[in-house]
Amino acid sequence: MDYEDSSVYEEEYTPGNFESCVTSNDLILERILYFMTFDDLLSSARINKRWNKLSRWELGRNRKCLVKIDKDLPCQDLLRLKEQFEGKPTFPFQGLSISYCGHRNCKWVEDYRALESTGFWKTLPMKYLRVTLEKDTECLAMQLIKLLVNQCSHEIQELVVSTEYYSIGDVPDLFDIKKEKRHNWLPQLTSLEVGDTQHERILHQLVAAAPTIQNIYGHVRPHHLFKLLEMRKAALITEFICDPTSPTDADTLLCFAELKPKLQQLRIADRTADKEPWSTVTASLLDSCSATLHHLEIELLDLILLTLSEKLILPNLKHLDVKFNDRLDKQLGFFVMSKINFDFVFPNLKSCKISSSSYESLYSQEQLQLIPAELIHKHFLCSTVRQITLSENCFDLGIESGCRSVSSLFPNVTCFKIENCRHPGTYLKYTLANWQNLESIFISTVEYPGPITNLDILFCGISKEEWTYLRSLEKTSPGFLQHVELVPSAWSLLHLKNAKSLKISVIHNDRCPEPRREDSLLLSSLTGHLVFSKMSELDVELTSSDCLSKIENSCCLAFDDLRKFATISEMKGKRQR
Repeated sequence: MDYEDSSVYEEEYTPGNFESCVTSNDLILERILYFMTFDDLLSSARINKRWNKLSRWELGRNRKCLVKIDKDLPCQDLLRLKEQFEGKPTFPFQGLSISYCGHRNCKWVEDYRALESTGFWKTLPMKYLRVTLEKDTECLAMQLIKLLVNQCSHEIQELVVSTEYYSIGDVPDLFDIKKEKRHNWLPQLTSLEVGDTQHERILHQLVAAAPTIQNIYGHVRPHHLFKLLEMRKAALITEFICDPTSPTDADTLLCFAELKPKLQQLRIADRTADKEPWSTVTASLLDSCSATLHHLEIELLDLILLTLSEKLILPNLKHLDVKFNDRLDKQLGFFVMSKINFDFVFPNLKSCKISSSSYESLYSQEQLQLIPAELIHKHFLCSTVRQITLSENCFDLGIESGCRSVSSLFPNVTCFKIENCRHPGTYLKYTLANWQNLESIFISTVEYPGPITNLDILFCGISKEEWTYLRSLEKTSPGFLQHVELVPSAWSLLHLKNAKSLKISVIHNDRCPEPRREDSLLLSSLTGHLVFSKMSELDVELTSSDCLSKIENSCCLAFDDLRKFATISEMKGKRQR
């Protein structure tokens, strides 16, 4: 559970506990608290009783503040919540976020009925509820979730629902809702998000129970549409996944497009626009929500085909997620994304994410013929994008050519992110040198301890031989590096004069070798002394998952010798295999 509560507060006035005449006025203090951040409000609540009362009141009034219940032992967290807040006159939150991960047995709880009868659960605020549902479980948490929804469903204004193993049948039955109330058991619900479930009944039953619903989002798909159109609620969808699976979906999607829904996020499934009738359906859907769409996820080939005519313009699109298959580039012989007139089609685009496509086969000759030959003579730059994310080994066949092309296509990038790429050093090497105005770099990767990426060489702009020599000097003469003024022989972080933030998050993929090899280091104090210490404006955060190696100081991904240069933290229990 995320909240901590202090049981000791200062008195209203004690000698030396001076409070200005400005903040002593409740109306003025309430106005000040209104502009404070969430974290600052939690801090101000610990000053004294008065500040605690007003800070909690502000949290409960104007902030979407939820208690997060851990998914591994949700039952224990809920009981701790009861122990911590039972009898409190106010709560510093407005709802619960309860995850669930197959925890089934709670034999240590002997008397659920006694717990159920307490009045505490009726006093919990339930304006917001995020919950994972599971039908066949004896976990106390699931029993309490059913109790909370049954007693407080009339309070819920925003609801996020996901399911485990798709085992939910009738939702009103799950919560023991009386038959006479089932048409209106969520009277104040205005916003509903559904998780990735194939059972459309869950969405339909929740929408039917909410007469004031205004916003439907999450994993809403074509198989949900027919019933929602019948209920006249389809126009309320703001997030949609266009992945048609049946020929009848075409007519349903066209009817949906005719409503001109105010979609804000849209995901277009793999290779939807390269064949009829889906190319017409996709174009109609995009055109119908062109004024409201902020986020678009689409396959590379679909993106090319939809933007060729230059009739499609998405003036308010801010985020574009391209599912990239570099086999298309290889087959055509050029970088396809540079043939898109981004500034015309997406005039206000701010960020672009390029991630690996699930379609890994070669394109057919019929698909390639849809792209006109004269496209090879066109070349555009995108001047508006400030953030680029490269994800999931997106350039599988040619990292160097792909990275160079991206950095040329988007010349004005100030924030660069690498997510879950096998060779982050290679991605960095061929992009950073072209973005001299970078302010932020975020690297999230899964590392195999051997061979391991050596970021020292890249960040310092030195060769492997120079790295080995400098490391040996520091080992024989501790403190030597503190007096070295580095002159990089290649590009280095020192060239980024505007850099303000560097964040690196690394997850182990395997056990580190024991003992650790001297050259198997991700990042060392070499970079700390030669680079980080010279960049006073740069904030460095380094995070790694726990290591299974038993020998002390054997982890290749540890950052222990960088503590004086960076903020170091550890992700407990997170590993990838």
